[in-house]
Amino acid sequence: MIKNIIILTVFLFIQQSLNAQIINGVDIGSLSSLPTQTIHPLVACDTIFSFPVSASWPCGLAYDGQYLLTRYTQFYKYDLSGNLIQSYTMPGLGSYGGLDYNGGYIWAVSEQSALLTKFDAVSHVVAAQFNIPTPTPGNADVWGCAYDNGFVWVTDYNDSTLMRLNATTGILVDSFVIHRPILPLKIINNELYGLGNVTTTPTLFHINKINGAILDTMPWCIDYPTGFCKILNHTWSLSSSPLGGGHLKIYELDNLFTGFSEINNENISLVIYPNPGNGIYNFEFKSIHETLIDIRITDALGNVIKHLSSPSIEKLQVDLSDKAKGVYFAKVISGNYCITKKIVVN
Repeated sequence: MIKNIIILTVFLFIQQSLNAQIINGVDIGSLSSLPTQTIHPLVACDTIFSFPVSASWPCGLAYDGQYLLTRYTQFYKYDLSGNLIQSYTMPGLGSYGGLDYNGGYIWAVSEQSALLTKFDAVSHVVAAQFNIPTPTPGNADVWGCAYDNGFVWVTDYNDSTLMRLNATTGILVDSFVIHRPILPLKIINNELYGLGNVTTTPTLFHINKINGAILDTMPWCIDYPTGFCKILNHTWSLSSSPLGGGHLKIYELDNLFTGFSEINNENISLVIYPNPGNGIYNFEFKSIHETLIDIRITDALGNVIKHLSSPSIEKLQVDLSDKAKGVYFAKVISGNYCITKKIVVN
């Protein structure tokens, strides 16, 4: 019996060694050997605001400090109210792939040509271009693009590969087999995140930048997410699913990167009107809890400017006529649930 166990152990070790893939970094093992993941049951996924995008199949999402950027065969620039500010063509862009922004430059990945291109954000001139060393030449499916302090992270979702390139030379520094078909990437709070399983069960992955291991996961509430970014205290996600008849929209969500403790579903709802308005707003809310409703109005930086409570779970009038024109947020808390909505004061 012991002899049989030893033989089986040796066989499995050899089999694992033959199946191992090490490209230029650390092999994190097979899918079954990945560290245990924590699926967060509560997901902060309150849609605060959304607007349609112009491209037929948009992909990638970045923020340049003033405008949201997305792309298809062109680049598109939107303000945070959803207005298309500019669209323009950049040479060598290709149709699909991720993008990111780092102080003056736009980085874009071209899916099938496996190119990483650095564009001047003002002149739109190509500043640099590098070939991405994909594991399967001739069958490139590169997508993710995240700038990270002198390096650029990219993914090949077909080969479930994560790569880190030197942003100055384009040389491959690290590459990991991550056993996840991840498309968009983003550095948030100096941590690396990616969205995978985008066509089936969209999932946010927190990735270890040292060895490519999956540190944590969380369900993602927007269908077919091909891009995401974080602006101040909110997360923005691009939905791009024309093949399935889905929405081509950019969504502003409640923060998904601190706490993962807020949830929005049938347990609570909030309607604000007129919105935009001139200062007087009607709040209509419903909750499964027959409890006191707590309402906090904040400015764009998260500062509470008005704090209200109501024993009713139906209607309330809120006066913001003494506030400056701009964007504010209303967070309504009822029992264990909360919801956040954008308020525009004209």
